[in-house]
Parts: sequence; structure tokens; C-alpha cells
Amino acid sequence: MPQGHSGKKTLASITQKRRIARPGHRAQRSLGLRKNLQREKDQRIIVFIDDIDRLADDEISALFRAVKSVGDLPNVIYVLLYDRHKVAAALARDQKDNGDKFLEKIIQVPIKVPEPSESTIRTMVENGLAKLKKCDNRSIPSGRRAHAILNNCITPLISSPREVHLLLNKTNFYYASIGDEVEFYDLAGITGIKCFCPKLYS
Repeated sequence: MPQGHSGKKTLASITQKRRIARPGHRAQRSLGLRKNLQREKDQRIIVFIDDIDRLADDEISALFRAVKSVGDLPNVIYVLLYDRHKVAAALARDQKDNGDKFLEKIIQVPIKVPEPSESTIRTMVENGLAKLKKCDNRSIPSGRRAHAILNNCITPLISSPREVHLLLNKTNFYYASIGDEVEFYDLAGITGIKCFCPKLYS
């Protein structure tokens, strides 16, 4: 975002340039904001909203309603990042309507990010565990046993980079507490099962 100290104008400076005489009147406030934004022809405000699919269903609906209500503000661009299937299902449950059609009304330029391949996920897991291994001074066995655990207990359960980071963070946390009491890859495999197959773990 542009900084006011460098001579560029921030969103706050644009929206507060003129104070509305009757601040309680929503229509006047909206009109004043729109006029201020229209004056900034050389400025663009980009609003990023990430992890939308992690919200509760009613929160997802409220967020999209809010974006819809202000989506036509001049010189403002919204970049929304989410899992389309999860968000569409949440919108359908909360609004009792077709979630995909609701999204089509709001999203002007949908850009689909391809799912990472299994080999990409596996490389992320292997590199992440290797990094944890190097950060520790203890000798950690590897070889066939480690590969068997990676192949059977970890990578088949993971489908996204977010899940990779979850596994690595939890493995690092547990190993920092009980490192000498357990073999590293055993712990990583058990952690994978605990995170992604809780019923099996129980």
C-alpha cells in the first residue's frame, strides 16, 4: 500500500479528505467516499482477502455480501483467495441458493490456481522434514524405514501446501518436547495420522 510520508496517498487520507456534514447518514458517507476515490485517477487500491474458505458458513456469506455492496467503488480492486468448492457449498448452505451462481454474480475475473501434484507435495514434505532434521544436533535414522513412513503414513494423507505446513509445525513442536524418546520419522508418521486421520489415531 502506498505510504503517506512518500507523497502518495493512503486509503485513509483519501476517505478522510472531506468529512461528511451528517456522519450518521450512510448514503451521504458512501457518496462522499465514491467522489474522493474518483478524484484519485492515478491511484489504485488493491484489497487482498485470503483464506476465505476457513471461515464459518455464515461468515463467508457475510463477507461476500459486504464485498458485493462495495465492489463497484472506483479505483478499488478486490483479490479474493479461496477454495471454490468449499465457498460455494458454504454459500449454498447459508443462503439456500446455488453457491456457484452467487459467486458468478460477484467474481468478475475468476483465476483457477492448479492443485499441486503429488510429486510436488512429496518434495515439500521431504525437504521440510530434512530441514527439521538439520536443525537438530541428534542423530536421526533414515533410509528404507523413513521412506516407508513417508510413502504410507504421510504423503498419501496430504493434498495441499497448507497441510504440509501443518504437519511440519506439529512435528517440530512434538519433537522439541520428546525428541530423545522417539525416532524422528516415527514421530512424523504418527503426527501425520493424528492430523489427517484422527479416528485411526484414536
